[in-house]
Amino acid sequence: RAMTRRLSEQDRRSEEDLQEKTTLLREVHHRVKNNLQLISSMMNMQIRTTESDEAKRLLRRVQDRVMALSAIHRYLYLARKLSLVRADKLLEDIIQQLIIVGTVDETRQQVKISTEFDEIEISPDQSVPLSLLAAEASMNAVKYCGLSEEGEAWINIALKRIGEDDVCLSIVNSLPAETGENAGSPMAKTGLGSRLIDSFVSQLGGSLEINDLPGRFELHVTFALSEEHEEERAA
Repeated sequence: RAMTRRLSEQDRRSEEDLQEKTTLLREVHHRVKNNLQLISSMMNMQIRTTESDEAKRLLRRVQDRVMALSAIHRYLYLARKLSLVRADKLLEDIIQQLIIVGTVDETRQQVKISTEFDEIEISPDQSVPLSLLAAEASMNAVKYCGLSEEGEAWINIALKRIGEDDVCLSIVNSLPAETGENAGSPMAKTGLGSRLIDSFVSQLGGSLEINDLPGRFELHVTFALSEEHEEERAA
């Protein structure tokens, strides 16, 4: 009976310690989210006082990246389970935040956004590069998207499971029908966006496939779920 009481007391203390650590971790995510949103607000103030259109554009791109990071910490703060992250819900939040207001510069026509996400859980370590990759590629798609032959500007974003252990992120956008080969392509220039996308794909340990086709541009990233995810799912 004495041993049973001691074991019971140890279990109770272990549970209390775990709850305390979880609470502290959520508080860290909450504070990081607030700090990132504060940085975004400061950048917004700077944008309003900047006269150069080019400077405003660059500041907005940086602001979008900051808000993508903020969305990750917001999700982790609100998540019921911190060991695994629902990638579909996280990406839906980021996409809605970043590109739902995108327009085609020449005609000011609204871009038609469609998403198709499988219910997929990933590790927190993979959630950061995946989210930043989706944000960067989506911003590029909005930037270079153009009216197709059907007279519509559209972007399709999908996250699909391939077999048991692989996942594919696809971002496809329309291109102006009158442009030549590689004109208006999100990956046609070796700018910061392209380098960031390559870096995020490398962090995921994935492979990048680019299809620059007449009237459309396709970006596909395939990566394997991390070993930590498989261990957690098995548990």
